[in-house]
Amino acid sequence: MIRRRVTNIYTALVFTALAVFSQLSQAVPFASFTGDIFYTTNDQKLVANGFVISTDNVSAEFSDLLGSDVTFTSFLDTVTTVGNLTVAEFLNGGSSLNVTSSSGDLLIDAVLSDITLTGINSTNFGIYEADFLVTGGSFASHFVNENQLFSLVFNLNQAVSEQMFSQNFTGSFAGDMNGRLEFSGLAVAEPNSISLFILGFIALMVVRREFPRYMNWYASTHAPSVTAA
Repeated sequence: MIRRRVTNIYTALVFTALAVFSQLSQAVPFASFTGDIFYTTNDQKLVANGFVISTDNVSAEFSDLLGSDVTFTSFLDTVTTVGNLTVAEFLNGGSSLNVTSSSGDLLIDAVLSDITLTGINSTNFGIYEADFLVTGGSFASHFVNENQLFSLVFNLNQAVSEQMFSQNFTGSFAGDMNGRLEFSGLAVAEPNSISLFILGFIALMVVRREFPRYMNWYASTHAPSVTAA
């Protein structure tokens, strides 16, 4: 009975610890932004300008993100039609992301990679996706890996098609966007000290209370039998 109680308590502790660390790992900080995009066919360049309207799971040191300007630039590489979709892929080289505070300080200077703009043909809707690696700005020291940029593109003034990216297409196209910068590349934060303290305290109390009982049970069930001579 005592052994079962100890096992159950330790099992509960393990699951509690896993739940705490899972919650910590899933809380990816991000900044939501809104703005517009503009694509010019003569230089095959897409430029997006917006500003951060909200943040989530960010620490106080990132407070300057709110209201900051977001600008990213991409240069077209290839365009293909896949079923009912038009998929535009952009060059990694020369594509960039900048986030500047409302006071003019450069917060994030990053390079973009794996950039696509995917739209549903004959609609005015698409999705822009990219990874970005922070290389400069006052926030640079906080990042160690790539992050993600995701944006809905809508209200395009041209219906989506492969031809809209062609240099033979006269003029340009523009639209609105709502997106987010996901900061999954931040240096891994240490587990919350309060959570670790609570878990450690519970474990200590369990050991102090249950371990002597377990040892008594073990001694009584494993004591050598005495055989009469």
